[in-house]
Amino acid sequence: MSEPDVQLALLADAGPLVLADAPFVTFELLGEPRAWSRPGAVIRTTKGHAYIHWYVREEEAQYREALQWCAKAALRGREPTLKPVALLIHAFMPIPISWTVRERMDARAGAILPSGKPDWDNFGKIMDALKGIVWGDDAAVVDGRVIKRYSDKPALRVEVREYVAPKERPATA
Repeated sequence: MSEPDVQLALLADAGPLVLADAPFVTFELLGEPRAWSRPGAVIRTTKGHAYIHWYVREEEAQYREALQWCAKAALRGREPTLKPVALLIHAFMPIPISWTVRERMDARAGAILPSGKPDWDNFGKIMDALKGIVWGDDAAVVDGRVIKRYSDKPALRVEVREYVAPKERPATA
């Protein structure tokens, strides 16, 4: 006889997860959001042994650093959270200049969505750059969402909210 499946059949059966009312931190990096790309690689030889040297491209390293500075400024000296967190990322993509006036209006209104590259999961990889700044370890992100929209003001907005433990929750009447 096999063990019963202890996983919940539906997410709704898990009960509500409660987030803090106010975000732990919110910040925005202006400019076109950049997707995390794969690291570059070169084959090097040292003492007759070949190996692969992985590196982060310069543009991406600068973008990560700018993101880290935005997070540090928004935290205003506070320590990283050690609690589980929910991460919400808004990627506001630039509206293509080549589009018609009607298409641009539809993009601003959300009737046209940026369904092309970069992929949503590449925006979620910012978690790696914020380790030790916003959270102690990116494993603390237990819930994440990326929303891509068009905007006349391209930017990457990050909101982090801490989960409220059951004993910390306010009593309901």
